[in-house]
Amino acid sequence: MLSVGIFFAMSDFMYQQGFEQAPRYSGFRNSSEIMTAENLGATKAYRLSFARSLIRKMTTENWKINLEELKVDAGGVGLALYKINTKNNCLRFLIFSNQVSEKERTGRLSESKFDGMAAILDGVFLEDRVELEYAEMLKRSEGQTVMDAIAWTLSTRSSRFFSHTVCALAEGKQPIFLGEDIGAAYLLRNNGCYGNGRHGTRMWGSLEKDHPLANTYYPEMFALYMWRQFGFDLVEEMARQINPTASRLRPEIKRYLGIGNSTGQGMSTFVVKWPRWINAWNLVREKAIVTASEQQTTHEAKLKAKLLIKKYISNLEAQGRISSPQFLPAHKLALDLKKIDGNLKLDDNNLGSWVDIICWCRKNTHREAVEQFHSILTEVHGDRIDSLEELFVTEMEKTGQSDPQMTIAQLRELIHTYYSWAFSDKLCGPDMTHYFFYRSEEHGEQRRGQRRIDAGSANETFTGVPTAVRQLDEKLKEQSNSKYIAVFLAEYPEYRFIVERIQTFWNEPYAEIRTSVPGYAFHPAHVIRFVLATFGMETVHFSTKKWVQGTFFQGAPISEQLHSKLDPDWFIPEVPDGR
Repeated sequence: MLSVGIFFAMSDFMYQQGFEQAPRYSGFRNSSEIMTAENLGATKAYRLSFARSLIRKMTTENWKINLEELKVDAGGVGLALYKINTKNNCLRFLIFSNQVSEKERTGRLSESKFDGMAAILDGVFLEDRVELEYAEMLKRSEGQTVMDAIAWTLSTRSSRFFSHTVCALAEGKQPIFLGEDIGAAYLLRNNGCYGNGRHGTRMWGSLEKDHPLANTYYPEMFALYMWRQFGFDLVEEMARQINPTASRLRPEIKRYLGIGNSTGQGMSTFVVKWPRWINAWNLVREKAIVTASEQQTTHEAKLKAKLLIKKYISNLEAQGRISSPQFLPAHKLALDLKKIDGNLKLDDNNLGSWVDIICWCRKNTHREAVEQFHSILTEVHGDRIDSLEELFVTEMEKTGQSDPQMTIAQLRELIHTYYSWAFSDKLCGPDMTHYFFYRSEEHGEQRRGQRRIDAGSANETFTGVPTAVRQLDEKLKEQSNSKYIAVFLAEYPEYRFIVERIQTFWNEPYAEIRTSVPGYAFHPAHVIRFVLATFGMETVHFSTKKWVQGTFFQGAPISEQLHSKLDPDWFIPEVPDGR
């Protein structure tokens, strides 16, 4: 049996050699169909996205979240402590709540103050930890915690809905939301999560396999969920201090509210820095899509699919015509989903697989609609998909080995077979290096500068894979075909990085983005949305070329509902009646 790596290598080779007429949906999609920035940007959250996965775990294991302490004044300044009982562990979420004026907000990670600073703590909680954590968090980048802290995390109050909600509750009312608020309905916004060794936190690898947060990106997703929960408790307490008879948020409104998130262009460097992770994420998603597409189109399965499609259509239509120029507008995506819904005939007794329907979608609808349908199928056949979650760890933790005994001829064969996309005319020319990324000394963030105009190119963060591949190939042309790579690198050590990258990832088809990230035409929003969809962001409410803003956990069960059976469509929120 062929290994997955060899299968993909052969698939890519066949495609490049002119076998384009082969059936186009016979399994995993070719990397050229996925790994451009525009195609990655069409990715949708699906069954195995990290946020959805965490919610299933929390409900299946009946996690219990208790607010042990909430001491805040009328402005919401003070302290909160949550105790979380999981299946086999006890966690604490310690929050320092503040009220930062708009004048003090810069929107930068280096802000000296945040509305919320919190720590995820593991094990026995000691009271003396409160003052210690607070003092260290105030030091920002220089702060240090201890090993039972899994992560530090930050949040900011929503300028649109936080005060609005407090005032409504104090007046004995419920906050009112409109359809266009679907993608921006949150009380608090995520400002980052710092774990995996940062500030002295526990490394992911040190968490036991049965630890509740041991899965991929669970600490980050759990932090988002807890900020959402704190938002509910905080606005209710602030309203109560204004009026002792204030209303409490109705459960359906809590379900509707999510946690906001805004991610900028620095994420572009992430997809280049972690090719193995990017390959793993795409590989698992493709495996999930293929597994779902091979299942039978029974009446029950079609009915489930149509119900989810109709729910998505309702959600999208409620958003109106607010759209981003980077992505398919909500109302147009709804129209394509209606086409797909119309193509699913419940009275059709054909019990074939979903493959033909997927092929029809790919010919007749936008790629975002196709990806949305893929996502729906992974939910329809969730019982066949869930076990694939284990692949994230095995694929992300693979280690690569370079081969110093490879000859120049062998390396050039790899380059021209598996990195041939780097020589495309679309990826050549001065426009492909128009920009450069660098880490800001002032704020510690990845920024983008214009080459030959902005300062900082001497400290450039590597993002130009296709340019580096072509430069290497030009140098290899000057060498003897029989020369070993070890000898070549001893003479030209500046090429070691790109040589080892090629030797490591040539047979990992989804590792490299087939776009020039520093190129003039590159829009960071596309890869940002890919990453956020993999994390589990469902709704994008604003995007420019450089930024993507949206919401996590809208529709997710609130803490007191974690013992209930999970609704199959929980991640598609409906606008509640605010009366």
